Amino acid sequence: MASNINKMVEDNPLILFSLYSCEQAQRLERVAKELEKITSKWEAGSCINDFTKAYDLFYLWVLGAYEWSRTLNEHKKCFSMEFQDKLGTLLTTLTILRVPFAKQQLSGGKKNKEPIYAENSVTGIKNGLVFNIRGKSYNSRDVTNQFLEFLHSIGQEDISHNIPTNTKAN
Repeated sequence: MASNINKMVEDNPLILFSLYSCEQAQRLERVAKELEKITSKWEAGSCINDFTKAYDLFYLWVLGAYEWSRTLNEHKKCFSMEFQDKLGTLLTTLTILRVPFAKQQLSGGKKNKEPIYAENSVTGIKNGLVFNIRGKSYNSRDVTNQFLEFLHSIGQEDISHNIPTNTKAN
């Protein structure tokens, strides 16, 4: 039994932080792979099948990936400095995409509430959905790959504590 648990932790080191965060990451990974499958045959100028499905999935994936990353970021003390740096980079990208999708404004906090123009609209396709936000292009494939690379880089050494929990009985 101990060898089964060790194998589970080796395969899913994030479980040392939180079982729920580990499961959420696995869901996000499945959706990212579904998006890749849908968009892998797309080329600029081609007829696109399943465009609406891809947009819907990416929209929901961005919201989920942002919340997952934000949760981990709120518990920085549970992770190594290298992990925190990589998480910060990922969270920045997700924030840039999430704010136009969820709030229909550009990111920048309460002090800089710029309205959006068309940042949550697809501006192109190239093996994924392309969005242009503040003059920079974001491809759905690149963003999901950034997440997957981060997820697959997590090792047991990156996790020093599990997520703080309430120890009082209800």
